[in-house]
Amino acid sequence: MPATIRHGGRVPSAQQRALIPGTVMDFPTQRLYATLVFGSLQAYKVYDLFRASLEAVPEASSGLVVKWIALDCLYMAALYITRIPWLQFSLLKTLFLLTLLWSLDICVFVGPLALVASLLIGDRHGRQLSVSSGKMINVKDVLFDPSHILGKHTVHILPYGTAKLNPTDQAYCLPGIDAPEGSDDSGIYLPISMNDTAPKKIRMDHYDFDTHKTKVLQFSGDKIQRTTEIGQSKKGVESFYVRVAKAGVYQLKHIVSKDGEDVRIVPHQAFVFTCPTAKIAAPSTDLCVGDKQTLNLHVTGVPPLKLDYTRSIASATTQLKLNHIQPPLDRDDSTHSPLTHLANGLADADPAFFVPNANASYTWAARQHMVIQLNVSFDQAVPFTYQLHRIVDGAGNVVDLTPIQPQKIDVHAHPEAKFTCNHKDPVRLLHGQNGTFLPVQLKGTGPFELTYEHHDHQKEPAHVSFDHAGTQRMSVASIGEYRLLSVRDQFCKGKVLSPDNCLVIQPPLPTVKMETTPIPSECANGSEIGMRFSVDFTGTPPYTLKYTVKKRKNVVDTRQVSSAHSHYTFTYLPESSGEYTYEFSTLTDGYYTEKAKLKATHQIVHPQPNAHFVDADPRRACLGQKVTLPVKIQGTAPYTLVYMYDKQQFTEAIEGDAYKIELPPFETPGRHMVTLKKLVDANNCSKELTTSDAVIDVRRDKPTAMFYAAGGKNATIYVAQGSDAQLPLRLTGESPWQVSYRNVDQSPATIHKVGLWDANAFLSVRDTGRYELVDVQDTMCPGDVLPPDFTVAWTPRPKLAFAKGQEWVDEKPESSTYTRAGICQGADDSVVLQFTGRAPYTCRYDVHHVVDSATASLGSMFGLAAHGVKIATEDVTSGLENARVALRSDKPGTYRYKFNQLADQKYPTLAQPNPVLELEQRVHAAPAIKFRTTAPSSVCVGQKLAGDHAVWVDAVGQPPFSVHVRVHHQGTPADAKSEQIRVFDNITTNAFALDLTDTTLELSGKYQIDLLRIQDANGCQTDVAGQTDTKRIIDALDIATITPLGACGHVCVGDTLEYSLSGEGPFSVAYTFDGTTGHVNEKSNKLTMLADRAGNLTIVSVGNQRNQCQSFPTQLTSEIHAVPSSRIAGGRDVLENIHEGEMVQARVDLVGSPPFDFEWQRSELIWDHTKKHHYKGRVLESHVVHNVQEYHYNINTSIEGVIEIVSIKDRYCQYPRA
Repeated sequence: MPATIRHGGRVPSAQQRALIPGTVMDFPTQRLYATLVFGSLQAYKVYDLFRASLEAVPEASSGLVVKWIALDCLYMAALYITRIPWLQFSLLKTLFLLTLLWSLDICVFVGPLALVASLLIGDRHGRQLSVSSGKMINVKDVLFDPSHILGKHTVHILPYGTAKLNPTDQAYCLPGIDAPEGSDDSGIYLPISMNDTAPKKIRMDHYDFDTHKTKVLQFSGDKIQRTTEIGQSKKGVESFYVRVAKAGVYQLKHIVSKDGEDVRIVPHQAFVFTCPTAKIAAPSTDLCVGDKQTLNLHVTGVPPLKLDYTRSIASATTQLKLNHIQPPLDRDDSTHSPLTHLANGLADADPAFFVPNANASYTWAARQHMVIQLNVSFDQAVPFTYQLHRIVDGAGNVVDLTPIQPQKIDVHAHPEAKFTCNHKDPVRLLHGQNGTFLPVQLKGTGPFELTYEHHDHQKEPAHVSFDHAGTQRMSVASIGEYRLLSVRDQFCKGKVLSPDNCLVIQPPLPTVKMETTPIPSECANGSEIGMRFSVDFTGTPPYTLKYTVKKRKNVVDTRQVSSAHSHYTFTYLPESSGEYTYEFSTLTDGYYTEKAKLKATHQIVHPQPNAHFVDADPRRACLGQKVTLPVKIQGTAPYTLVYMYDKQQFTEAIEGDAYKIELPPFETPGRHMVTLKKLVDANNCSKELTTSDAVIDVRRDKPTAMFYAAGGKNATIYVAQGSDAQLPLRLTGESPWQVSYRNVDQSPATIHKVGLWDANAFLSVRDTGRYELVDVQDTMCPGDVLPPDFTVAWTPRPKLAFAKGQEWVDEKPESSTYTRAGICQGADDSVVLQFTGRAPYTCRYDVHHVVDSATASLGSMFGLAAHGVKIATEDVTSGLENARVALRSDKPGTYRYKFNQLADQKYPTLAQPNPVLELEQRVHAAPAIKFRTTAPSSVCVGQKLAGDHAVWVDAVGQPPFSVHVRVHHQGTPADAKSEQIRVFDNITTNAFALDLTDTTLELSGKYQIDLLRIQDANGCQTDVAGQTDTKRIIDALDIATITPLGACGHVCVGDTLEYSLSGEGPFSVAYTFDGTTGHVNEKSNKLTMLADRAGNLTIVSVGNQRNQCQSFPTQLTSEIHAVPSSRIAGGRDVLENIHEGEMVQARVDLVGSPPFDFEWQRSELIWDHTKKHHYKGRVLESHVVHNVQEYHYNINTSIEGVIEIVSIKDRYCQYPRA
C-alpha cells in the first residue's frame, strides 16, 4: 500500500523521525522487511544451534556465541537508526532488548548444546519408571551415561621454532616533537612472527636516524605482548609484539624460547620513521581587497613528501596538491634517497629492501624541514580559508591533518563614505543653537575615521571618528559648505562617494506688521460692531499669530490665526456691547517662536441685534405635553422679539440675552412650527431674523398595554408548582416600554415595573393569583392599560395507587401498606399501579430484601432487620393510566417495595407522592439436594451400596421432603429394565442415606446414580437433574492380575522390563528391589520399568488404585547386571608432549565381568588459534581388542594424536548398547 501524502495536516512526529521517508518506501513495507530480516536471523540461529548440537567436536563451534552477539547488535543498531514507525524504540529500550537477545545467545550457545538440541529435535528415549526409586527418570541418562568411558590420552610432537621481525614489510612512524596536539606519542608495537614456540627473552639492535648510533634493546616478561594471528595459513604461527618509542632501524639479534631453546632468526628489519607533519602560517589574517601576501607552508618529514590541502574562497572550495616535496640536491650528493623511485613508499619496495645490509647508509631516512612560499593575491572581499588534509612521506606513512585548525584570512572591502544631505533642503543652524548635525552614510567595519574641510573658513582639514557603520550624524557649529576628503575603517583605506559636500544655512527670525480697521454698524451711526485686522509676515511659513480678547480687563476669548502666505486678513465680531482690548502674544513660523511686537488695540462695540434657537433640531412630543424652546439673543438690551407659532404672531419684551418660549399643551397631532421674525434692541436697531425654525412633531397615537387572551376575557393559566408562568402581552407604541403590574390577591398588592423591548413580550411571574396591569409608557409618551386580567393557578401533582381488584393477604389503606401472598423461589408474580395526572408517568421505587433465620439475626445487629437491605432502585415509565410491576422471586426471603418517587408530564422532576405506597411479599426458598462428597466412588463386583458403601445426600428446605432417584448401568442400553427409579417420601431430616440395599452391582463397569427432583413442605418443587453434585458415578471393579511380556532372568542396566495388567485401572503394583519395598501406580494396562541400577527385582502384588481387588503373583523375579566401564589415563584428559621418535604408553583400566572386548581409536590433533588450545579432529585409525581376562591393558605409540576408548563389552552387557 503506497504512502499517503496528507496536505493541510500535521505529519505525525513518528513519521517525521523516520530515516527513510514514506514517499520513498511506505512504512508498512519497511516494517515487513524489518520483520522478515528478524525472522530470517532467528531461523538461521536455530540452524546453527542444530548443527552445533550434532558437531563431533563441540569446541569448534564455541565461536557461534560471538557471531550471534555481533549480528543481534548490528540488527538492533540498524533498527534504532532507521526509526521505522511502530518500531521506534528509545535508546534505553533498545539496550534492554539487545540484552535479552544476548542473554538468549549465551544460554543457547554457551550452555549444554546437547540439552538445547534435545529440546528442539525432541528426545527419542523419553522418561520411564525407575526400578530402584519408583520415580520417572530420563532413559537417556541411563543409556548414555558418559561415566562408563572416561579419559583421553593426547600425544603432541613438538616442532622446531623460527622468528621474523616485521613479517608483512610494513612501514611505521612515530610522532615528532612538532606533531599536532592530541597525537599518540606512547610508542608503537613491532610484530614478531614465531613458528611453534613462544619467546622468553628478545634482544634487538636499534639504529638511530638522528644520532647515527646503534643501541641494543632487551625485552622479556610483560614487555612481550602475545596475540594470535587471525587467518594465518601456517600451522602454529603466532605473533608477538614489542613496544618501541624512537625512530630508526630495528633488527632481531637473539631470541630464547620458554623451553630454553634458541630460536632461529630470519634476517629482516623494520623501519620506524618520524611521522610527517605540516602547518601553514600567514603574516596577517586581515587584509583588504587587492592586497598580496606570501603564505609560508612548513613541511617536516622524510622526503619526498606529498601534501593535500583545500583552499576555500567564500563557499567555493578547491582541492590542491603538492607532490615531490624535498630539499634541493647537490650534484655531488651521494646519499640519494631510495624512496624517490617508490611511488607508494615502502609498499612498492622489493622484499630485499628489508634484508639487513652491513654497508647500508640510512642518512636518507632522517626527517627534513622545508618551507614552501605561496604568493596569493586577494581580489575578493570574502574569507579565504586554507585547510591541510593529509601528508604522506616517502615511506608511505600517512598522517591526517584535519584536526589542525585551518588558516583563515578575512579579506575586507574598502570602506565608503558620503553625505546624505538634500541640496534643495539644506541643513539649518537656527539662531540660538550651538551646532547642528550633518548626515553621513558609512559602509565598512567600524571604527571609522573621517577627514573633512569647511570651505567658508580657511583652516586645516578636521577629523572625526565613528564606531559603527550606517547613517551617522557629524556635529558642526557654523554655517557654510562642508566637504568630505577621506575615510578609513578598522582595516582599510576607503573612498569618498558623491555627494561629498553639504550646505549649512541659518534661517532669519520671523516678524509681523499689522493694520486695524473698525467695522461700523449698519443701523446706528457712530457705533462699531467689530474689528478687521490686516497683517504682513516675514520669515519661513507657515505663520501662527496668537491673541487674546479682554472686556473690561477680563479675558473673554483666546484665539490664533494661521497662514501659509506672508499677507493675511481676519475679523473679530463680539456678541455683546462693551469696551474690548485685543492683545497679540506670540508669533511662530516654520522654525522659531517669538514674542509678537504689536501694540494692543482698544474698541467700544455695539453689536448688531440677532437671535436664534439654542437647539434648532426637530423634536417630537406627545399629545397634552408642554414644550419649552430656549432662545439666544445678542445686541443691546432690552429687546423686543416677534415670533410666529401655528400661524399666530406673538410679541415679547425681553430684558436679558436669554429667553424661553413656552408652548401650551398640544391638543392636535401633527407638525407644529415656531419662527423667529424680528428683533429690536435698545438702540432701536431692528433686524429681520432668518434663523432656522423650531419644528415639533406631535405623535398621533398613544401607547397601550394589555394581556392577550382569547375573546378578550379574563383568562387562567395552570403551571407546575414552583415553575414560572409566562403571561402573554400585547403592546402598542414605540419600544422600549416600561410596564407596571401587580398581584391583586396579594396583601399588600405591591406594584412591580419591568422594561420590555418586544411588542409581543411575555410577563414572567412565579406566584399564584390574579394579575392586572397598572400603567405603561413607551420610549417618550405615557399610555393606557386595557383589560383583561390574568389568573395564575397550580396544576395538581400526580397521584399513585394500586389498581382495584387485586388480592391482598393484609391491606391497610390508612397507612398505604399492603401484603401480597407468598410465592416459591423462581415463580412469577406482579401488581398493577394506577396513575392520576398527565401521561407519561415515571415512578421510582426501592426494593428491600429481608433474609431469613441466622442471616436475619445478623442483620438485626446492624438495624437492618426491620426494612431489610436495599438491593435495587428501579423505574417504571408508562404512557397509560395503569402499569404492571414484576415482583422479585430470585432469592428467598421477604421483599419490601416502597414507591417513593413520582413524576408526570407537568411535574417531570421526580418527587415524593402523597401517600407513599408500600408492598411486602415473602418468597419461599426452593428446595435443593446434592450428594455428599464422601459417597463411594468404586466397589468390587458383587458388593451392595449399604453400610460403608452407603450413598448419603444433603437436602435444603422445609421438611418433610419427597425425593426421586434413578440408578442406571452405563454399559447397558437405557430402557425400563436397566433403569431403576426410586421415590423416597416423608423424609423428615435434611441429611439421610439412600436406601439402596436391594440394588446389587452384578456387572463390572460404571453405575450412575442421578437425583431427579425434590419437593418440600411449602409445596415448592425443584428439578435438580443435571445440576452440580446431583450425579454420582460408582465403578464396579474386576480383580486385577499381572503377567510378564519378556524374559525375567538376567538383564542389564538400561534394559526395559514390561508387564501386562488386566482388570480395572488405574493399578497399584507392589514390588521389592534389593529388599526395599516400593509401589507403582499405572493408569494403562501395560507396566514399563527401566533397570536403572544393578540388583534383584521381585513383583509382590497388584490391585486397583486403592489397592482393592488384589492378586499376588509368584516367580516374577529379575537379576539386573551393571554395565562395564573403561578408564584411560585414570579417567583424566592427559596431554603429553614428546619429540619426534619418542615412545609413550597409554594405560586402560577395565571394570565389569571378564572377559572384556573393547575398541580404541586415534584422532587428529588440531590447534585452535582462537581458543589457544588443541582439540580433536577426524579419526585416523581404529582397533578392536578381544578376550581380555585382566582388568588392565597398555597401548604403546609414538604417533601424534588423541587416543580414547569408544566401546566396551563384558560377559553380560556392553556400552554403548548395540
